[in-house]
Amino acid sequence: MKGGYILVDCTGIDLTAESAQTVTGIWKKAVTAIASGKPIIAQNCVYGEGVLVSPVTCFGWYISSTEIVIVGATLHIHIKNDDTVTVLDVAG
Repeated sequence: MKGGYILVDCTGIDLTAESAQTVTGIWKKAVTAIASGKPIIAQNCVYGEGVLVSPVTCFGWYISSTEIVIVGATLHIHIKNDDTVTVLDVAG
């Protein structure tokens, strides 16, 4: 593993959203972060209306040609290659 960490600007992803969100450029940001080989820290996420939650430590990830799943605590953030994001809370 390389030293340090990489910050990913999540551009306002709402971690409470129940439906898919489109976040332009998020696929490329996630691919770049994973390729760095460093631990990933997400910034500029929100939890509902205007409640900033930053930074968010990401514990792991999975990548395929069409989807990235980033794990942060009980949240699994699914990023598709068309820049749509779906958040799944696996605790509930």
